[in-house]
Amino acid sequence: MSSIFFYPFKFLFYTLERVFTFIIAVSFIQFPQFSVQYLQRLGGHIDELSRIISRYRGIAVESGKTLENFINIHLKSGNPDFLKSGNLMLENVERLENLKNSYHQISLADDFEMPIVFIKNINFDIMKKTWLNYDPGLSFSLESFIYGIIGIIVSIIIISFFKFFVFKLMFKRR
Repeated sequence: MSSIFFYPFKFLFYTLERVFTFIIAVSFIQFPQFSVQYLQRLGGHIDELSRIISRYRGIAVESGKTLENFINIHLKSGNPDFLKSGNLMLENVERLENLKNSYHQISLADDFEMPIVFIKNINFDIMKKTWLNYDPGLSFSLESFIYGIIGIIVSIIIISFFKFFVFKLMFKRR
């Protein structure tokens, strides 16, 4: 009698378990697509900053200076406006180097180390904009298949922990 009573709950739980597993697997499959779109956006930032710094360099050369000397003149001047522009130029130069380094690290990572390298080198502002403009897609590649399998394994682990704690709470009350 009790098994008939619980059958709808078991059916609901197993259905939710399958749906959860599917959602997690499809989410993991999206990582290669997301990383490609992130790298495209990162490359766009690098191109734009390179253009801006090239203009700084051109102005410095016209003045007979290197870019570093040109920035230092701004930073060491007593004029608050020049100090602000020097700080801005220095920030842009440093940001370009950081973005280039991130792009290089992520681009060279192999499929298995990619998530770790991606997380270590992520720029949160660019990631947020990538996410806001993200265009989901399914790639039928070995990489996507592997990420899907990893997603299934992760969902099974999460579900197992959930079951363990739910059953522990149920039997603790009895």
